[in-house]
Amino acid sequence: MKKHIVNKEFNVIVFDLNGTITSRISDNPAHIRFRNEYIKKRLGRDINIKLPDTTSLALSICGLDVREYYHYRNDHLCWSEFHRFDPDLKQGITDLKKLGYQLVIYTDCLLTQITRTLEILKLEDTFDLFISKEHHFKKPTPKAFEFIAKEFECEADQLLMVGNDEEK
Repeated sequence: MKKHIVNKEFNVIVFDLNGTITSRISDNPAHIRFRNEYIKKRLGRDINIKLPDTTSLALSICGLDVREYYHYRNDHLCWSEFHRFDPDLKQGITDLKKLGYQLVIYTDCLLTQITRTLEILKLEDTFDLFISKEHHFKKPTPKAFEFIAKEFECEADQLLMVGNDEEK
């Protein structure tokens, strides 16, 4: 991440969360074990096939409700196993804020996960807006950027998206 952006065209910087500001957890071996234990418990039996790393797909294959799992995970997972405070990250994000940029998180995560993750990263008071799964703007959708532009009373071309997945 560049710590100092000098393009006056941008007013708002939109960040993805997992894989951009912090590490992804969905493909982390500890998360996969947690997820598979949940599946085993819910099915009441061992899992006899190799499940994909993609959590939503694995749960769907097993006939389990994805939202129910994410709520369970958000209540029971120890987020500090997956995220660590990074003073350089905090300084970089803080510097952008001091330069006058409005900062947004746009992710497919539930707000609970965003909040807990940002607490660990010590960034809980840094962002101006969170676009979470509850907004129903599954990435990628132009509707999310229209919503953000309206919130900050700017044009969509004044938004800069920072992420780790070019397709999204």
